[in-house]
Amino acid sequence: MPLVSILSLPQALKRNWQIVGISMFVLGVVGSLGVFFFMQGRTIMDQELRERLKTMAAISALQFHAEDLDEFHTLTDIDKPIYATVIRQMRAIRKQSSDIIFIYILRPLDEDSYEFVADADSLYAVAQEDLNNDGMIDDSDQPAPPGTPYDVSNFPSIKRALFGPTTIDEPFTDQWGTHMSGFAPILNSKGKAVAIIGIDMDAQRYVNLSHRILSPLIVLLVLVAALLLSSLVAYYMWRRRMESLQRLDHDRTGLLLLALHQLGTPLAIIQWSLEELQETSGKVTPQEAIAVHARQTGEAVNQLDTILDEMKEASEVEAGTVDYHREWTALHNVIQSVATKLDPLVKKRKQTLQLNLDSSLRLPIDRKLIGGVLRELLLNAITFSPDGGTVTVTARKDVKSALVEISDHGCGISANDREHLFEKFTRGENAHVHQPNGNGLGLFISKGIIERAGGKLWVKSIEGKGTTVFFTLPA
Repeated sequence: MPLVSILSLPQALKRNWQIVGISMFVLGVVGSLGVFFFMQGRTIMDQELRERLKTMAAISALQFHAEDLDEFHTLTDIDKPIYATVIRQMRAIRKQSSDIIFIYILRPLDEDSYEFVADADSLYAVAQEDLNNDGMIDDSDQPAPPGTPYDVSNFPSIKRALFGPTTIDEPFTDQWGTHMSGFAPILNSKGKAVAIIGIDMDAQRYVNLSHRILSPLIVLLVLVAALLLSSLVAYYMWRRRMESLQRLDHDRTGLLLLALHQLGTPLAIIQWSLEELQETSGKVTPQEAIAVHARQTGEAVNQLDTILDEMKEASEVEAGTVDYHREWTALHNVIQSVATKLDPLVKKRKQTLQLNLDSSLRLPIDRKLIGGVLRELLLNAITFSPDGGTVTVTARKDVKSALVEISDHGCGISANDREHLFEKFTRGENAHVHQPNGNGLGLFISKGIIERAGGKLWVKSIEGKGTTVFFTLPA
């Protein structure tokens, strides 16, 4: 990177601190939300696993009778037929879910002491698991028989099972894998918990999935997505700023041209009149000179006043503060009034003005502002039509609105000019040929007023063949 570019980076960042700040904010928010939702997903998974375990334990506890369990206290009790029945019930429960590893019943002796009542792995002829983890499966690996003490010091949550279904606080890992345990009380006929059933479920898949949720790859993807989003936001804001600067530059150029040409002409007339008035000596009487120059000065002042009024209207349109007063008005009367005022110009150009008006159209409009729009559009059509041409104004009902069309057969508008037709201080490339003194505000103001009235304004034009301007007004 060139040294100049490197040195200019701080200035560029300083100029665009808002874009950089918002981009970093978006990056932080999206990244934080990503981590939050992933953590929330892990919490939901944990809750679902716990609820599943508690439900299974509670349903399983209902399948055993406290009176039957009271028969099992020592190793010799495993020969009782009821013991085999209980074991079969426990194995049937385990078969219902492949995730269940162990299922057993414990009896509380006192607050901190428990003993085994039954184990689903009991009564196997050969041990099924290396319980003592000595690398061999032998008789010493047989499940604990009834009466075998059970250490609950590492699982204080088991004590809560006497009062309702519960689970251990966290998955635990031993020589048989990673498990999550759930417990539920077994009640006697008086509703007292005399034993608890325990279910150990394989939790390895849950642990692996929860670890994958926050794997470095996922975190990286979240950060990349956040970075892309923040970059899009920065690009959008930068683009909006560039467009704003372009509009500002365009407006500045338009104001400069307006000052040089539109304002310059009436000011030059005033200055010339004053100079001529001072140099008048005997050619005409003072009264005649004053009358002539007063008329010229008045026309120049009127031009200035018109320009200032249009700039004020353009400012109100851009700010959305156009004062629009609605009153029920016959639209054809407004159009005819405007046409009458422009009739001298039409006759001077030997043109024909055709009015096709629906006299039943009565609308809630601002007569003055809509009349101004009609005057602007009709004056454009007359100005850009050839001498002897025809200008047509049509007003008719169109569904729930009134549609007004103003058509001419003049020079038309190029495709390039149509894209910027309604921008401030914008005129067509060939506009100066027909109207040298335009300021490029008329269509901008007209469109703003029509939209303020709740309608739309648009143009269809073919270069060299003519133009039709359409606008609607809600009925």
